Amino acid sequence: FWPKQVGGTFSGTGGADTGAAAEELYEQGVREFSIGDYKAAAGSWDGCLRLNPEHEKARLGIRRLKLSGG
Repeated sequence: FWPKQVGGTFSGTGGADTGAAAEELYEQGVREFSIGDYKAAAGSWDGCLRLNPEHEKARLGIRRLKLSGG
């Protein structure tokens, strides 16, 4: 298994750069959600979880979308 390079970092390595990229995707999802772009928010949060499967806030955001029918 060779991790895939994503924007100068490698996904699946769990490094600090990956954590920062995951947090950036989470924050992007929050902004998208706040303007009603639920599809984009789901995509951002999904990307966050691919980089950091333990990101609880992204997981909660996706759960919130599912419960609201978004």
